[in-house]
Amino acid sequence: MKSFDLSYSHEQAQPDIDALLALRAPPGASDADADARQFHILQAAESDGILIGESRALAVLSGEAPRSADEAALAGARDCFDLLCSRAGAPCFSEREVRLLHMLTESHGPGGGKYKTSNNIVPYITEEGKKSARIAPVPAAEVPEAMQRLSDAFKAALAGSPSAQLAAVPCFVADFLYISPFADGNGRLARLLALQLLDICGFGAWRFAPFRIPAPQGDTRHPFVPQFLKNLRACHEKTRRPAIAPPLGGGLTKRERIAAAALSGGEVSKHSLCEALPDVSVTLAELVLGELIRGGKLVKVGAGRATKYRPLP
Repeated sequence: MKSFDLSYSHEQAQPDIDALLALRAPPGASDADADARQFHILQAAESDGILIGESRALAVLSGEAPRSADEAALAGARDCFDLLCSRAGAPCFSEREVRLLHMLTESHGPGGGKYKTSNNIVPYITEEGKKSARIAPVPAAEVPEAMQRLSDAFKAALAGSPSAQLAAVPCFVADFLYISPFADGNGRLARLLALQLLDICGFGAWRFAPFRIPAPQGDTRHPFVPQFLKNLRACHEKTRRPAIAPPLGGGLTKRERIAAAALSGGEVSKHSLCEALPDVSVTLAELVLGELIRGGKLVKVGAGRATKYRPLP
């Protein structure tokens, strides 16, 4: 059985840890505004590949009953996020809490809150962002004990310094994604758990609207943890400008904004598009870029992490 020690020390992460420590505030000190709420809920759903038309997404976020399985997943993420916001600052965390939150995210679908009963295989995301290899998470029979150990390890980390507490959050998320304890919804729940744990540690995560969780790298915390911290720091700097894209339902759709940015002249990458449009997921950017390539409007240049997209004349 894997043991869980949520301590982390790496020179690549230290500058971001030091910068984020300056943002530490009393738990629950900051609330989520409408744009932050919208972004977090949509990203929680899109992290599992759930894409919904913007008019229907707006309706579900406003409280309308879901009409499809994807809308049910979005409604579950909505309910879970709103509950976490209402309990901001409450140092309530346990293995049972994880199952309760999963039950809530799946409350509009066929059940939830129960650990997987059969072994599963999940994609391994390479550094180039490709799903090439596959990894086997913790076997189903070992999940209850593994989740109990992981939850206990986080509670133990809360007795450490603010720096140790902050580092424990991405370590917990990385290990949670490796365990992959539920048959479905692990990506959605990982994002919501990250927000809850950051709030418990006093980092006011609700204000980090463009915050993205890196792709899991299997049974390893590097480069996941440094990238997690770097993303958190970068999104705070954006929100201070502010840099939240136009609200859902107003102006151009996300697809139209991605296309406009990609065709505006010069080369772009998926990373640069998501930087410019913080409410856009990498998944959606990939879909739109693919459509533009097939439509003869873009050409792909380079490969791997150096891939760029150039408008055709």
